[in-house]
Amino acid sequence: MTGRIWQVSFWDRFLREEESLDEVVRYMLNNPVRQGLVKHWQDYDFSGSLVYDLSEWL
Repeated sequence: MTGRIWQVSFWDRFLREEESLDEVVRYMLNNPVRQGLVKHWQDYDFSGSLVYDLSEWL
């Protein structure tokens, strides 16, 4: 594979000890809502998980 995997402005980070996993997941799921792309996070086509049931997070 060649080329970039992440967007130019992307950076990863570790979850800090003082951060709540629930709060971080809610924050990420609501990014499209805050940007005005959808009214509810469930409506965003690119939100989801093959492993976890995200309905329990919000």
